[in-house]
Amino acid sequence: MTPYERASSQALSIAEILHHISSYLENDDLVATIQVCKDWHSSLRSRLFRNIIVSYIPKDGGDVLVVPPFSLIRANSHRIKSLTINHRPPSRRFVEYLKLRDLSNLERFAWVRGGGGSGCHITRDHWKRVLDFLRANGSTLKEINIEYYNLPEVAQLWKVLAQHCTSLQHLRIQRFVIQEEDYSWFWLACKKLISLEMDNVRFYWPKFPRFVKNFHAEAKKLQEILDREEPIAISESSMGKAFGDLSDASGNNAEYFFPYMKRLHLYGNTYPGEVIDVMKECPKLESIRTEPGVRFPAALESLWPNLHSISLPETYDNDRDMAELIALINPDIGPHDYQQLAVSKSKRSLKTLWIPHVSFGTECWEVLEFHQHTETLEHLNIKRSTLRDDEIISILTERPVKGLSLKLDDGLGQLDGLRDLEEVSFVGPKVTEQDVEWMAEHWRRLRR
Repeated sequence: MTPYERASSQALSIAEILHHISSYLENDDLVATIQVCKDWHSSLRSRLFRNIIVSYIPKDGGDVLVVPPFSLIRANSHRIKSLTINHRPPSRRFVEYLKLRDLSNLERFAWVRGGGGSGCHITRDHWKRVLDFLRANGSTLKEINIEYYNLPEVAQLWKVLAQHCTSLQHLRIQRFVIQEEDYSWFWLACKKLISLEMDNVRFYWPKFPRFVKNFHAEAKKLQEILDREEPIAISESSMGKAFGDLSDASGNNAEYFFPYMKRLHLYGNTYPGEVIDVMKECPKLESIRTEPGVRFPAALESLWPNLHSISLPETYDNDRDMAELIALINPDIGPHDYQQLAVSKSKRSLKTLWIPHVSFGTECWEVLEFHQHTETLEHLNIKRSTLRDDEIISILTERPVKGLSLKLDDGLGQLDGLRDLEEVSFVGPKVTEQDVEWMAEHWRRLRR
């Protein structure tokens, strides 16, 4: 009996888990990032086909497509909740997965460029198949991750998202150029999102406040275009679902363009002034990540009472940059008073801190007394730097950290004492056999 034939009510054995993990990993990869989380645990125990990854692995003499057989995928398509396609140079087998239609439970779709050379071009036919896939399966999608690389007629994507992906909550786009004529389509597609992440996205846009002011006129104009192109696509009632109104059902936040947005990550060629204008329209923000140079005036801080997650870009690597972070967490402290900062005085409860480029042991960290004043922290991404592995573990055992991302010299086995851990992102030169064994055992004891 193979793992694929095992009854869904039975748990997989350690050997079967190891085999499944190995099918997605290559130990000779220069960098391997492995995530252990409750979702994957659930997948391995009872729904082996919940997360599907179509990926290419470089081998001597060419690339090899690594994925469970298509016949098995098609037979279990109703179980799939996540489909990730790494679009290296396409092949016949690669295109097969875009033909899947019985995906009634699909919630996440990712289209990202895999590793390898830069000469990867997607033909018009293949891109048309991607759009057709989204049209056919978009109604259940809650999360989409798309990385542009020489995609033809990319403007059609925003129309498809606005028209067919009406349940979309989370959108991540990478390496896009959004022209002025696509500006309205893009923001209308984003209007009801909870999370928006843009990496290296360049805009040729009008001023965002002017766009918001003219929103109703824009929505009517674009609806007329959709009616001409696909007359049966959107009725008057579903138009509200696709484009929305400036208020939610209860009338709250009626004056804001993004009444549901909680997570906004804008970086990479995004003009700081426009970032602030977008953020002004997001009263429920909980998580922010931006490029350096963006300042948050005190007057804006009152808009985000729920803010609990701060992330810093690569260039934030010194005490003064850290001071800007703490000034954002605690508006009562100015960014130039970093020698007197103290997280314990913060009005907010910091739950997520993403600072992989900041070293421990700097003056700012000593002032912050990190290990004493982060009782509410749940997810942490840090740089090892001056702290030894045992010091990191010692700090983390003092509080119930659930998510952790860092580099450990001696492998994942050191994390055994962290009983509250639910997610691990391990970045190292390679994944050892001992690490894989630890992951397999950890999957078995993660809380459901």
